[in-house]
Amino acid sequence: RCRCPPPCSPSDDGAAQRLYIPSLCRYQQSWRYSIWLLHRIYDNQYEHVFLLNQDACIDIDSIYKLCDLQSKHPEYYCLSPMNYVSENKLEKQFSHYLEQSGLSDIVKNPKNEVYDIKTTAAALWLLSRKCISVVGAFNPSFLHYAEDSNYVQRIFWHGGKMGLAPKIIGYHYRAESDEKKSHFTTMKSTWRAIVYDLSDPNITNNKMCRKWYLRLIQRLILSAVSFNVKKAKVYFQLLKNLHREKRNIHQNKIISMGIGAFIKK
Repeated sequence: RCRCPPPCSPSDDGAAQRLYIPSLCRYQQSWRYSIWLLHRIYDNQYEHVFLLNQDACIDIDSIYKLCDLQSKHPEYYCLSPMNYVSENKLEKQFSHYLEQSGLSDIVKNPKNEVYDIKTTAAALWLLSRKCISVVGAFNPSFLHYAEDSNYVQRIFWHGGKMGLAPKIIGYHYRAESDEKKSHFTTMKSTWRAIVYDLSDPNITNNKMCRKWYLRLIQRLILSAVSFNVKKAKVYFQLLKNLHREKRNIHQNKIISMGIGAFIKK
């Protein structure tokens, strides 16, 4: 009924394919990989694709259950299982996602087979063929991280739903860094937040762009007044990046609002 090839391996038997499982963390620029991946899906007529991080795992029967659940509820363009790090411990970030969606109470006693959820990380995602046909590939404005959160924004924009299957379990062994916050990490995380806000299809770019310009100028002035040269350089560089990249980010946002975005057909 369902053939599951190993990650990134071609089919060798010509049978009708239902499910494909790639490993998303194979490349830093996951949007490039997603474009290659989606061509495979179209060529082989897969009904579902399961995105599996290299730091995540799940039982194959659980994936089949997700496929059946998505076929039963096609309005859920994307389904996620519960993300654990051990038998009784939820993955830390996943707990935050549950709280944001008001779903903390379903962990011990879920009553429904699927719940609406605002977002989850793409460590263990089942996407339907319809989702990929309508929403498309990842936005190339995101080189690494936050592309999954933006993808969820686009699912909602296109009228789809993000679903959580509370009775199905997977494991995401996300590394929890205890690294001290540096100026470099401040620049990366701030730039990621800028791109995320400017790429949201539900927000007007002009207002959001002005908001970020003002915020960065304020932080630059405060850093300069307090003689924090390193931090001032970070915010000055972010202002330069925003001025240079805002047009490209806006163009990719407009494309992402279309059908089958970023897929060359």
